[in-house]
Amino acid sequence: MKTLLGVLAAAVVCGALAADSARPAPPVEQPTAAEILDRYVKVSGGQAACDSQKTLIWQARMSVHREPPLTARVTMHAKRPDKLHVFQRWNGGDDMVTAYDGRTGWQRDATGFRLLRGQALANLRLIAHFHYLVDWRRLFEKVELRGVQPINERPAYEIELTHETASPMTCFFDVETGILVRSDTIQVQGDQEIRLQTYFGDFRESGGVLTPFRMSQVSPLGRVETEVTSIQYNVQVSDALFSPPRPQPAPR
Repeated sequence: MKTLLGVLAAAVVCGALAADSARPAPPVEQPTAAEILDRYVKVSGGQAACDSQKTLIWQARMSVHREPPLTARVTMHAKRPDKLHVFQRWNGGDDMVTAYDGRTGWQRDATGFRLLRGQALANLRLIAHFHYLVDWRRLFEKVELRGVQPINERPAYEIELTHETASPMTCFFDVETGILVRSDTIQVQGDQEIRLQTYFGDFRESGGVLTPFRMSQVSPLGRVETEVTSIQYNVQVSDALFSPPRPQPAPR
């Protein structure tokens, strides 16, 4: 009898354990998109550290994976709240400037000078904003957590950010560290929309803010690697640098 009771008891216990293991585990509560973005601001150095940066001079080497190799030296000037000037000098001898002075966006390259309009201007206006992800509450109409995706074999929160006029963008933040590891954006060139995936790495403290010193950009046009060589903050930068060039008088 004791043996039979023991067998029955064991069967009941095993049945209970099996039933318990069959129940789905309670869902792990995920943070909200706002909490993930606020954490990103904190791990980047904090709002005060970002706000203390009034101007920026950023220099880098850029290489395009193609044959023959294509490389460029890039210098970016930025000034609060929303002035941007990016100069690229390519090894083929061509120069390119993209700039925004707070009102007007423009480009100049081997084909000439042009003002930016429509979606190209709206996108440039957004990224010209100094630390635009830090100011996400003010700049974006909606932020939405879309789930968790593997980025470089590590889980990352996927957040879609919707702006009033600029193209939507998606940012991926490492689940463990909170840092930005990838952004998906749209670049407008003429009538073309080019989807870009930018991966960020080699993070270092610079000017009190955690900054990526290596970027890898993937698009249908190929892969571009960027290595930052120098960053300076709070140095004097003239507003004239960002303004479109004045028309030259016609020769007499």
